[in-house]
Amino acid sequence: MHLFILLGRIFQYNITKKVYQFPSVFQIQTIDACNGKCIMCPRSYQKYSKTKKMSDKLYNKILKEIADENSNFIWLWLYLQNEPLLDKDIFKKLELAKKLTNNNLSTALVTNGTLFNKNKIKELENSKVDEIHFSIDAYTRETFEEIRKQLNFKKLLENIECVLNSNYSGRISVGYVIQNKNLKEIYDFENYWKNRGIPIDFTRINSRSGDLANFNELAMNNYYPNFVQNLLYNFGKDLVHRCHHLFSIFNILANGDVILCCNDYSKRIILGNVKDSSIKEIWRSEKYQNIRKLIHSKRFDKIPVCAECTIVKPRKIFL
Repeated sequence: MHLFILLGRIFQYNITKKVYQFPSVFQIQTIDACNGKCIMCPRSYQKYSKTKKMSDKLYNKILKEIADENSNFIWLWLYLQNEPLLDKDIFKKLELAKKLTNNNLSTALVTNGTLFNKNKIKELENSKVDEIHFSIDAYTRETFEEIRKQLNFKKLLENIECVLNSNYSGRISVGYVIQNKNLKEIYDFENYWKNRGIPIDFTRINSRSGDLANFNELAMNNYYPNFVQNLLYNFGKDLVHRCHHLFSIFNILANGDVILCCNDYSKRIILGNVKDSSIKEIWRSEKYQNIRKLIHSKRFDKIPVCAECTIVKPRKIFL
């Protein structure tokens, strides 16, 4: 099952059944670095200190806690505010996750795809990762280079072809963040990848909880076709007051800090650190539960990370 469809089902299950005992999805940042400067990502505008890499000791601790839960309804995503392929051991870590949990979880990787080579594709095959998702966001080279700066469009497409022609048996999907710079290429992008039999994840640009400095420049203007506006608004409207992040996803940074949301690039809310506390302790903590109560009562303005979020306020994606 396509991971973004599955996430929706996980979210629906957690909300309706009030299941908060353990996360359904783990997003883990094994390295705090990226080789791109994408215009819709706060990393392009924020200053970062020396690259941090998660220690093997901490990663193994996290995997052990996940394995001890003995649940077959868990996804492990080894990416979070980064480019995961900068971690030279990323596929070994994915392989280890399968081994330590007796294949009792599903794994996924989201990447800009430009760092693949023959060795990494071989590692991908051996890792048994369930899904790999390529972020593209454009149909033409010109638009790609305008949006995903410092990255090579030709290299990305070549790498995707190599993965498609490899012995990798997992699912392959592509992503497109809809914004004013690529809106006119949606049809061409969809037709091309649909004809290739590759699932597409269309997502609307969001403000990254207010961290995206140039959000107003990228948000879609009202003169764009009404059907696109209606499509995106209806999607967003369905999610208003029902954000799934706090009820299903556990976000761990390279230093062990647990952030409330993957969109919180400023790290405004740190819920704990997995070096010092267990996953369950943080997940069920009073601090976490109090924030969930605010979400249930629709008091988003009381939560710094949520107050400027355009996922829970979808109308703000149009100016």
